[in-house]
Order: sequence, then structure tokens, then C-alpha cells
Amino acid sequence: MDIDNNEIFKGNKYTLGFNFQDSLIDQLTVLREQNFPGRVVEVFGALDDSPVLSARPQNKIPTLTQEEFAQQVAKLKKIGIEFNYLMNTSEKIKGKEDEVVSYVKQLISIGVKHVTVGSLKLASLLRKNFGNEIHLTMSITFGISDEKTLEKVIQSGCDACYLDGVNVNRNFKLLTHLISVAKSRIEIRLYANMSCIAECPVVKQHYKLFSSRRPDVQERHKGYFRGCSAIKLTSPVTWIQAPAIRPEDVEIYRELGVELFKLSDRLAPTKSLAFTAWAYSMNTSPADLFHLYERTGEKYRDLFTEDSSPPLLGPFSVSSSEIPQEFIQHFQDGRCNSTNAQCPICMSTANDAISVNDGWEEGIEVCKQMFRSETHVSPDEIGRI
Repeated sequence: MDIDNNEIFKGNKYTLGFNFQDSLIDQLTVLREQNFPGRVVEVFGALDDSPVLSARPQNKIPTLTQEEFAQQVAKLKKIGIEFNYLMNTSEKIKGKEDEVVSYVKQLISIGVKHVTVGSLKLASLLRKNFGNEIHLTMSITFGISDEKTLEKVIQSGCDACYLDGVNVNRNFKLLTHLISVAKSRIEIRLYANMSCIAECPVVKQHYKLFSSRRPDVQERHKGYFRGCSAIKLTSPVTWIQAPAIRPEDVEIYRELGVELFKLSDRLAPTKSLAFTAWAYSMNTSPADLFHLYERTGEKYRDLFTEDSSPPLLGPFSVSSSEIPQEFIQHFQDGRCNSTNAQCPICMSTANDAISVNDGWEEGIEVCKQMFRSETHVSPDEIGRI
């Protein structure tokens, strides 16, 4: 089935994490044949030979030959899906500009013309060398949550940008202002199924870790993940208030002017990614929202030591039927900013929708201590513990 890439699709558009498995392309091919209100129009990912890091631990990044990658890019194009290559960290490029330019030339030669960057310098370098030959997106890791930062990104020559999800997704006053600033000058994107805690004060510290190639620095991610998991388990309302966008609510954001939505996670197995793509394409939440936002729940397994094992059941389940259809409205009208621990609507919804499973308490206190040690921030300042 050959798809016209120039076809104008007026529904909800998504970019999906790509795990470099042909099985995912097969799933996307079937999905593309459906007449759903949402559509995956792009996938994103990176390989381990990239000259710029891509916001995931380097030892988990896939390895592929150029020929194998080119074949996958061609298969994706055949069903109308572009590949967006990630160079989305603030890793310094001084002294290796030629290497970066050469690598991007190689990407273009196999049909990859979308690149996500994590710094203004990289954006400027690529725009200078490739002009309009490539489509540039500024990553969520850059942290756009104010007009000044957005203007810098626009001036760098980017075609699109992600707004800072933890601070913007549920702040509709700020979101609408930034969209009005962007107008027709840059495409606005949001991360939909993100599992971060709303207004997390250490998110920028966490992102910076991705810019180092040192294994010991990359290992420090676990301190953040463990603390985040412990906070959510101790205070389920924190999970309800996380800035994720339900499939049913995507239309609200699109009507405001958001043009494309990101779906993670590129390190997830095909089953998880396909599950996410189908749910958002259909504008319908699954019965249990946990796996839509937390994917396989891998981060929660870090609550346990090597000498112990997590329970067979996941940490908790989230009944989508217990979340009111109009839940998003009390964020829209400013009654809650996603950090109000006493919000009656959030508290009631968390009590009704979330069931915490037994056996996950073992590592909570240890993980809180690891989080404090790593971030120098008490979980009490972030969660509702």
C-alpha cells in the first residue's frame, strides 16, 4: 500500500517512539489502513553511532547498519510516515561540527529529513548547512515554558518545537499564550502520554544527565526514576495530576492550536507502542490507563534490589471509566494547577480510579533517600507525601 505523503490529514496527528523493529512497522501498516480520527504521521528515534546523544542511556540505544535503517525508513515512507532522527540533548558540539554535518548528510541520503535538536547551536548549525532541506524540531528537553525561550527557538530557525510538558500541558493560560506567540511562525507540539510529575522542580537537572556520555553519570537516572515512582505510589493523586493528555482530550488541545502530539516510549516493545498508537488513533482510553502512560512499568521495578523481585501484578491500576469525561475542564478554567494536593476533584478522582496493589511498599523509603541524595531535593517538595 503506497500512501501519498502530501495528503492533507485534518485529524489528530501523532509522532510515535520507534524501537527499530519491523514488527512495529507491520502494526503501523495495519493501523494506517483504518479510518480513525487520529493518525501516526511520524516516528522518532536514534541509533548508537550518532554524534549527538539522544536523551536515553547510551547502553539502551539500538544498533543498526545504514542499510538496515534505510530499508526501515523506506517502509515507513511507503505508508506515509516520516522518520524524525533525535539529537535532542544539550551535548556540546564544539569541535565536531563537521562530524555532525556529515552524519546528517548521510541521514538525508536515506530519506530522513526530520531532525529533533536539543540546543540552539545545533539548530543553527543544521539550518546553516542544510537550509530548508530538513525539518527541525526543538526538543522538550530544551524546556520551553515562557515567551522569551520560545522566541529564541523561533529565531534559531526551527520549524517546530515541543513546549515543556511538566509546566505547560495543564496550564491552559500559559499554553494559549505561547500558542498565540508562535502563531504561524513555528509548529507547536506537546508530549501526550508523559508520566512525569506536574511542575517537577528537578526535571531540568534530569534532562542534563542525558548530555553526558559517562556511564556513571547515565547511571544516576535511576535515582530520579526511583524517587518519582516512590512519590506516585505514596500519593496516587500525584499520578492523577501528572500532565498527561488522555486520548479523549487531544481534540481540545488541537483546537487551541497544538499541531502534533508525541507518544512514547522508543525503548518499549512493539506490543506497548502499538497499544499506545491504537488508543490515541481511536481517541479512546483503554480500560486501565497505567500502561498508556507508564508503558511496561519498568521504572517501578527499580524500587526493588537485586535480591528481591517485584510482585507479579503491577504497582497500581487506573480505571479510565472512573475518571470523569470532563476531568480536564477544571484545569482549563483554572480551578486546579495540577500541584494542588487538596484539590477535591483530583482527590476524589484518585480515590475512585486508582487501586494500589500489594507488595510495592518494600523499597519506597530507600528510594526516597536515593532521590534526596541525587537531586538534593526532598520528595516532600514535589509529591504530596
